[in-house]
Amino acid sequence: MGGVSDEASLNAALQALSERKDIAVILVTRSLSARYPAQIDEMKRDAKTLVSEIPDMADPTVDTESITRYIAAAVGTAV
Repeated sequence: MGGVSDEASLNAALQALSERKDIAVILVTRSLSARYPAQIDEMKRDAKTLVSEIPDMADPTVDTESITRYIAAAVGTAV
């Protein structure tokens, strides 16, 4: 969901993603989830789409390999 800068753009992005039939997994950063918990929780309740939180690239406690592991765990496959 690149380009999400406010609640309106988040809602538009989530709506667009939820309408797509070819998307089953949505990865959101922890910071986005923390800024908009109600919207992310609502999307998580949608049975058609799996929403998983991953760390941000800017998080100093997480390296690139850790992020790859988070994504692999969320998707259930090797990346």
